[in-house]
Amino acid sequence: MATVKKVSKGQTYRVYSYSGKYGGICRVSKDLYDQKSSSIKYEIAPIDKIQVLGITVTKKSLASNISYPQASGLFNQWFEASFNRKFFNIAKQTQQANKELKEQEKKDVKTVG
Repeated sequence: MATVKKVSKGQTYRVYSYSGKYGGICRVSKDLYDQKSSSIKYEIAPIDKIQVLGITVTKKSLASNISYPQASGLFNQWFEASFNRKFFNIAKQTQQANKELKEQEKKDVKTVG
């Protein structure tokens, strides 16, 4: 269940998503929605302001020499999960390739030695 809030004149809210349900509602926070109205002025945020939304990228590690980025705080959770999964998978593939190279190196040393 979502909480709907009536905004007052002069108040400013960021709109993070829009749904056509219930005549149009805008998500203004995690669980707070505003009913679309012709008396409200809607503006698109300037691109340089969008980065201020609390997105965090951290460095994760699989091994001492394999690191990859992981994001948190994105409003599009599907994209965040996809982004994180993609870089994790690249790191896992790199880890596997390193393991295979080390195994091949051992075989090569035995063959040549």
